[in-house]
Amino acid sequence: MRTANWSLLAAGVALSTTTCGVATTAGTDFDPSLDLGRYSTFGWDEDVVPQARDARLENNPFFRDRLFWAVARELSERGICRDEASPELLVHYHISVEDHVDVLGARGRPVDPRLPTPEYTPGTEVNQNEQGTVILHFVDAVTDETLWIGWVHGDIGPALTDSERM
Repeated sequence: MRTANWSLLAAGVALSTTTCGVATTAGTDFDPSLDLGRYSTFGWDEDVVPQARDARLENNPFFRDRLFWAVARELSERGICRDEASPELLVHYHISVEDHVDVLGARGRPVDPRLPTPEYTPGTEVNQNEQGTVILHFVDAVTDETLWIGWVHGDIGPALTDSERM
């Protein structure tokens, strides 16, 4: 049951962002034997300052507030409350934004645009978007051991231009 809680955390954070109109995919990496029940408090690791290399996300209060809210909500549902004074878990995140191009051939099969002569035929579709990635690290505050890593990524172009979606 405790293992499922860690997996569901990533799903919860991904769903929290998806409800804002951003379609995402998510994943996790953790030790399945990890006992979530031994942690009751968390805090944000402010020593790790995320660098998105994109001014639209760095120091963006809409993004940061939404992320902090989603993580706090998911952890509180698991009995882990925010306590910046003496957290047992430290949470930090990394963010990135990259241009991404998908090329689909006439039959809907992916075409690698990096090939020397990709076969562009009638019906070829080229989709360009901005892929955003958020990586969350949960670290034991005492041992500094990474306990859980979760990530979510997707086309965030619409959210970058609309604070409500952000």
